[in-house]
Amino acid sequence: MPDVSSPAGSGRASCFEVGGKSAALLFWIVGGIVFAFTVMPLAALFDPRFAAAIRLGWLRGAARILNLRLQVAGAPSDAPALIVGNHVSWLDVIALGAQSPLTFVAKREVAAWPLLGVLARRGGTVFVDRARARGMTATIEQIARCLSAGERVVIFPEGTTTRGDSVLPFKAGLFEAAVRAGSPVQPVEIGYLGKAAVAAPFVGDDHFLASLWRLLRLSEVPVRVVWHRPLEKGSRGRLAALARRTILAGRAA
Repeated sequence: MPDVSSPAGSGRASCFEVGGKSAALLFWIVGGIVFAFTVMPLAALFDPRFAAAIRLGWLRGAARILNLRLQVAGAPSDAPALIVGNHVSWLDVIALGAQSPLTFVAKREVAAWPLLGVLARRGGTVFVDRARARGMTATIEQIARCLSAGERVVIFPEGTTTRGDSVLPFKAGLFEAAVRAGSPVQPVEIGYLGKAAVAAPFVGDDHFLASLWRLLRLSEVPVRVVWHRPLEKGSRGRLAALARRTILAGRAA
């Protein structure tokens, strides 16, 4: 797992560094797609833990290429849990996923992204269509099955990204999966530091390639991740409100 000793040293990368990281990342993505269509189906068939280990290794490799420098406090739950975090960027998935095998929930539009959409689909991502009630119901049931099968599932219940300077109210709908599965809810806080605090946010009409270019131009991407203690069980509304308050309290500390 990438780690960090310098919290805000995200200066500009040289042209040589940008070119090297760009080539390495393209190779890594293409290689990941090849693995996704060849090795992953067999791995998932014989041992889901092996498939999870492959996903973990790929995300750690991507984190190294992008030169993520993680400051981590706490740790993800050892037991199956619904992990809920504030959402700043697509990079959140790499920052969290490089630490431990996790299953992510993403908006359905991500499935159509070039290259990365293929990796998300083949990598076990659960897609949600918040605009359709029937789609939400199916997603809740799918997440509950994942939790009951022993997985740790990550959602971003703000429903959108922010610039990292605020935490929007959490939508309670997907918390129902934890209630149904009897699984704990673990809040996780994500924050980018130094120049990455400006480069990392993926908001509004931002485009993926423009976002990626901003990050590649940084010599390193410092990111702080705080895993809070799992919450006591309750209704989905109570869990959503308490998870947000936990993250807000951590940011104020």
